[in-house]
Amino acid sequence: MRPRLINEARVPRAWHVSPALGGGWTVTESRGTTVHLFDAQLRPVASVAVPLEQAPDSARAGGGLIVAGDEHDVAAVGLDGRVWWRNSWEAYAGRQTGGAAFDLDADGVLWVRLGWPAEIVLVDAATGAEFDRLPARLGDDDDEDDRPENSPEGGRLLTAETNGWLTVWDAADGALLARRHLADVPARPPYLDALDFLDLNRAVFVTDELVLVAVCPDELPGDAEDHLLLSAGGLRCRSLVRYPHLMRAGSVHSAPAPGRWLTQDDDVLRLWQLDGRLDDEPLPGQLALV
Repeated sequence: MRPRLINEARVPRAWHVSPALGGGWTVTESRGTTVHLFDAQLRPVASVAVPLEQAPDSARAGGGLIVAGDEHDVAAVGLDGRVWWRNSWEAYAGRQTGGAAFDLDADGVLWVRLGWPAEIVLVDAATGAEFDRLPARLGDDDDEDDRPENSPEGGRLLTAETNGWLTVWDAADGALLARRHLADVPARPPYLDALDFLDLNRAVFVTDELVLVAVCPDELPGDAEDHLLLSAGGLRCRSLVRYPHLMRAGSVHSAPAPGRWLTQDDDVLRLWQLDGRLDDEPLPGQLALV
């Protein structure tokens, strides 16, 4: 399957890509403290310098501000570049932490996850002031890459383990919908069967019915990867995604609109669209499987 390119943007030294509230993404740089904000069409919204000593490990955006943190501090900056506040992680944890994972919700609350003791600190994103603390629940992991991926319509959850296991749950009742190892995915491209090594890098929902899986075969040069489209219901391979160029490892990110996804290739971000219909059942006019 060949996807359709919707838009592309260039960010020098692009590093971490995270979803922004209302659609779009924040992008940090590997050197420097500038954070870039793009809308859901991958159009630039703002580029702001965050008052941190190191390149941000993570950034979130929403409500007219961008929050970013490194291993020492966290700060909020308006889209006009005005600094709203800056705090150390130690101020919330009461000790040196080496950084913390966090999320920003639509109510302007920053959810800061501290590892030990395992708890969540609720912070007013507009002021940086702590106003509550909660015990961390099972699954509130410090590493954002280990947390479940939500489907576009919110009905399903997905986890991808580096050892090759993929799992899909019903978001409402937690019922297991599918669990399969990458080596046992039906109808996957035959060339994958002959490989001695196949690394599972990332997996994201494209629609509630389709999952995009990034795998790294040892036959590809450098750290390039292939992308497979799987059915969410049975984790069966529907197609190999064919791009006009190689994709580097860890390049795929979810998009707010169903049928779209984002790739990161060195300094270039690209927004892609499914160019046809794929699901669990063959339909007239459906794209041919690879």
